[in-house]
Amino acid sequence: MKFSVNQLIALYAFTITPSLSSGSEIVTSIDKKYQRSKIDNVCEFEYPSCKVFKDGTVDNSGVQRCYDALAIPCDSYAFDISFSADQIEGTYVFISDANGPFVSTGIAVEFIDNNGENVVSLGNIASSKKSATFLSNDNFDVKITSDKNGFSVFVDNMLLISSPEAELVYQNAFSEGPMNIHFGSNGASAIISDIKVMCDGSDNACKEMAYLPKATKFIQLVKKNDGLCISEAGNIEGLQGSSDSPVPLYDTSNIKSIPCSSLNFEFSFEVDRTSDIYFLVTNDKGINQDIALGGQVGLISGSYGLGDSVFTNSVSAAPSSPTTATVTIKSSDTDLSMYIDDVLYGSIDPRDNDYPELLSPGAKKIYFAAEVDGTSINNIKISCSDQGGECLADTSASTESSESRSETTFTFAPMELNSGGIPKNYGQNAIEIPCESSDFQLDFTVNSQDDLFVAFVNEDGLPTSSIIVESQIGIASGRNVFRAGRYSAPTKRNFTKRQTENTQVVVKYQYINGTLFMYKNDALASSIKVPGISIKNAYFAPLQSTASIDDGQITCL
Repeated sequence: MKFSVNQLIALYAFTITPSLSSGSEIVTSIDKKYQRSKIDNVCEFEYPSCKVFKDGTVDNSGVQRCYDALAIPCDSYAFDISFSADQIEGTYVFISDANGPFVSTGIAVEFIDNNGENVVSLGNIASSKKSATFLSNDNFDVKITSDKNGFSVFVDNMLLISSPEAELVYQNAFSEGPMNIHFGSNGASAIISDIKVMCDGSDNACKEMAYLPKATKFIQLVKKNDGLCISEAGNIEGLQGSSDSPVPLYDTSNIKSIPCSSLNFEFSFEVDRTSDIYFLVTNDKGINQDIALGGQVGLISGSYGLGDSVFTNSVSAAPSSPTTATVTIKSSDTDLSMYIDDVLYGSIDPRDNDYPELLSPGAKKIYFAAEVDGTSINNIKISCSDQGGECLADTSASTESSESRSETTFTFAPMELNSGGIPKNYGQNAIEIPCESSDFQLDFTVNSQDDLFVAFVNEDGLPTSSIIVESQIGIASGRNVFRAGRYSAPTKRNFTKRQTENTQVVVKYQYINGTLFMYKNDALASSIKVPGISIKNAYFAPLQSTASIDDGQITCL
């Protein structure tokens, strides 16, 4: 049987099989680790055992996969793969480039019972050698080698088939790494154990850090008790001037979020003393609301305001800096104050204003404007406080102290994502959230030419009929938003790709007390109240083209 691309697409589903009564250690949880060693110029990577079986096949392909994929962490086509199998007839190994079996650049190795004759097929070539041992009950040791001479397959140290590069034409596809390995079976169940990959380091292909197998997604690192009180919200560059406008021209493309569900918050920023600054605080629905909290920092005019109250500068002390000012706004249920360089400039009582009822529940947004064209707002910081004014252990309204919160951090494997044929193609590009409690933090770096989408779903994964929460990180479009609703499977379509350069973005999500926050390059970009689902999986996909995920980790809060 030869493998078509359509058949191999089915291999990209991911399952961890239940434990088996066997002497071999079988993967049953996310806690397994791979082992790495280095001898001379060779890197060796060991992977956990797994089971492949025919029962419960996916679609009509007649195959059941062992893993979504194991990574071959080599930067060239010079590598060895070895494994043991308790039975071998019907077992196959598919080796692909980083794009997986969605493309035709791969090699299938299959152990076939061909009308009673046991042969090995390599690509479109079948061996002529018979091996009665295929039908025995012993363990079989398989070794697959790839080097400049071509591709070879050994069973129990016997060379069964070899083919030169000229016939298989695979080396160009495998020359930049990493590659993927897929195990499967068209016959009886098989336990694949003692899986090892060796990279030939003679061509400097031996990587210092390996790509983790996707089946062993997490490695526990350290426990820590770091507080997350202050949110670094970044800068806003080059505001449009409002000098010719009767009202401040607020920048609606650079919105900062206050992830606090009460009036107990604080924000600060730095600005040159060359322009008056205006700010507007709204609820999470934005600037179109009728009621909001406005403020004016009169660094040039000398007029300062909070809400409907206006006060003039009566401070006689010289500023700490003649060129810049640090503005701090402190809010509570009973007081709203403006400080400049830690000096109080004015206060109002929120109970005498209309904004508390609108702004008290849920997250809030801050808009900025300037009198002088080109003014920048720098080093914006936002924090939440409890009723006593103490800094919370996180940027939410939680009352749990940092001392009582125990955090455990896990890393997950790098990912190569491809939506070249199907837009927003989540596929099986997923990680599990391994936290016993509901609160977690997800961090990673993405490189992409297009927007990245992350779908947060329950334990059923995708596809699902349940509600999901989907976020859009505006790498190309600038749109950073959340949506909640039913999942709709993507379909193939023709579209025009954006001609943009690859961009690197640092992304962080925090899920705390039922609210999901999204940070882009350390600036809080958006938030959403999650509508009654338990988040257990996260899926990743670019809108189109490709993307890579690196430096991934999950912290259980």
